[in-house]
Amino acid sequence: MKRICLLLIIATLITACSKTDKNIDNNGDEDNKEIPRLDEEHLVEEEELDDIKKMIDNMTLDEKIGQLLIIGLDGPKVDEHIERMVKDYKIGGFILFKHNIVDEEQALSLLNSLKSLNSQNPIPLFLSIDEEGGRVSRLPNSFTKLPPAEKV
Repeated sequence: MKRICLLLIIATLITACSKTDKNIDNNGDEDNKEIPRLDEEHLVEEEELDDIKKMIDNMTLDEKIGQLLIIGLDGPKVDEHIERMVKDYKIGGFILFKHNIVDEEQALSLLNSLKSLNSQNPIPLFLSIDEEGGRVSRLPNSFTKLPPAEKV
């Protein structure tokens, strides 16, 4: 009995660790798929890449780390902490939640304030909002309701 159990365990390990043929999918035509080519107009020019590389090379480590961050605000207005994050740490952007938005006018003012704070930075802020659409909406009722993600 012990010998049979040991053989079953060994057989299972050998089977589980064996190499599979990755070229076979459900239709059996994985090898026949062709990789689509990009049009010339969609390719980034070499000069543009050089400019981007120069910009990144000229950034300090703190600025590079700051660009990785997207942070939230404590309320509906820009405060000293947010000013410091933008000016000193060059953060990448913001995510807005329901407590940050009162109405359209205030939201526009808030976004313009954030963009104005970042005006000395050559890299624009990434501005986002926690909005799923559909039944779950964190925006005030005066905002246009977005369809759920599955319909988009």
